[in-house]
Amino acid sequence: MKSIRYKNRNIQVFLLICLGIVALFSCKDDDDVQSSFFGVSEEESEFVVPDCGDTYAVNLSADQDWYVESNAEWCMVSPANGNAATVCELRVDTSYLYKEREAVITFRSGSKASQVKVFQYGYEKIIKLDKEAVEVEDFVDYEKMFTELNVTSNVKYEVIPVDATQKWVRVSVPEKKVGSVPRPDKVRFDFDIYTQSDADRVAEFTFRQTDAKEGEKPIEKTFTFRQKKSERIVPSRRGDSLALLAISRMMKCYTQWDGSQPMIYWNNVKTEEVDYKYVDGDFVRDTTELRVVGVNFYIFNTDNSIPFQIRYLNQLKTLVFTGNENSYRKSIKLEDDVTYLDSLESLAFIGYGINSLPARMTNLKKLKELEMTGNPLQEFPMDIIETLDKDSLLYVSLGNCRHYEVGSNLFTNKKDSIGLRGELPERLFLLKRVAYLHLSYNYFEGSIPAMEGVADVMPQLKALSLNLNYLSGMIPEWILKHKRLKCWNPYTMVFNQTYNGRDSKNRRVGFDNEPDFIDTPCPDWEEDTNNTALTPSSFDSTFRWFHYYDASKKQYPKLSLDGNWGEIDD
Repeated sequence: MKSIRYKNRNIQVFLLICLGIVALFSCKDDDDVQSSFFGVSEEESEFVVPDCGDTYAVNLSADQDWYVESNAEWCMVSPANGNAATVCELRVDTSYLYKEREAVITFRSGSKASQVKVFQYGYEKIIKLDKEAVEVEDFVDYEKMFTELNVTSNVKYEVIPVDATQKWVRVSVPEKKVGSVPRPDKVRFDFDIYTQSDADRVAEFTFRQTDAKEGEKPIEKTFTFRQKKSERIVPSRRGDSLALLAISRMMKCYTQWDGSQPMIYWNNVKTEEVDYKYVDGDFVRDTTELRVVGVNFYIFNTDNSIPFQIRYLNQLKTLVFTGNENSYRKSIKLEDDVTYLDSLESLAFIGYGINSLPARMTNLKKLKELEMTGNPLQEFPMDIIETLDKDSLLYVSLGNCRHYEVGSNLFTNKKDSIGLRGELPERLFLLKRVAYLHLSYNYFEGSIPAMEGVADVMPQLKALSLNLNYLSGMIPEWILKHKRLKCWNPYTMVFNQTYNGRDSKNRRVGFDNEPDFIDTPCPDWEEDTNNTALTPSSFDSTFRWFHYYDASKKQYPKLSLDGNWGEIDD
């Protein structure tokens, strides 16, 4: 009996030990479940992100199903769910705000959660220039005389020249809608030709914020604009060639001279051996060498006056410009550069597009010929012609100075700036030297001045053309009795006005006393007066030149560079 109790007790002890072991292992399993890790490490629980946004890797530890939540659309995680440990991608978008913003990413698994905080900086207020300085050439093609600067900003700003007196470079700032996000703009700088060869020139500009709050220091950026000095040209044989090449390039001439060939072989360039003073700074010496004395620039395309390099051709006697592209549509102010050519005797602008002449043209004391055919002049240059007549002027052509065609009726015309118009100035017929006067195909109207009280009106006049205008009334006695009337071919070149025309006052165009015949012979039988090179270019020489293109040689004929003045008798 005792033995049985002992055995039972042993069995009970054994059972208790087994129960304890089971309980012990059961507790260990529970502890393992409770202590399994879910979430991200402390090092990856917070991210500081710049305004431009970025992508980051987040290591998630998990052994059960999980998913992720974000309280901000601009901050997202991929993948958004799973059932095991993984590396997630955290994507933060670009900020659209000045100030900072915050997002919270929450990983959840059952009752467990792990958070990642994201702080993103806002945009700073900026004015960012893509370069702090720019350098340009002394001259380029006129339509390329600008440069653009890329400016990124999220504030309003102005561009101020440091030196308010400088005018050679000008700024154009586009209209800007300001937001917190920096956006790019292009600020344009237009610049002028630089003619000085001693040093570069520099202009500085300040980009300054204009919408800074009170007490806030405005943003400022400095920009430097540098223009290279021009190539040094000294009036000389070499200087002449450099000037010609530069002018031809700037005016986009149809044909360009070959700089590798001697200048004496260039088309439409005339050279002569000239005695002159070579001046280079303080160095002066008497020199004899070939210089350019005549040049014709033909078939070109420019919207500007003559390039400044024309000043270096200071031995020119004949200067011709013929055939600007679409010249009838252009309105170009002739600048002073040509007026510094003291030796000039013949000056021709044929179809250039010039609408006004500089007052300084009166300095051309040796000028004998002024040819302005085919230019839309708006005012008759009476003061210039009158002054030049006192010196050397013999030949004047202002034919076909029309800007618009208005038909035969000026009365119904509604356009302004149509060309040379109005009444002929009486002063024109008081000139003492001019012997060739061509005013054909303009919009002159009214009567030819009667010049009453003037004993002998322009006795030197060898050629006169007033045809195809809108003149009317009586032909004055001084014309009908002029000793050279028959030389003028008057029925074609004087009496013949716009067919069936009406002037601005609705008066019928044409003369009331046109003679049936002229019995006064041309003195010295000068029947060929109107057939010389002095015939108005719009009707003769220009027509021939434009229509005699040599297709086999692919070039226009060479033009005489002796100047019409060479055929004029003083």
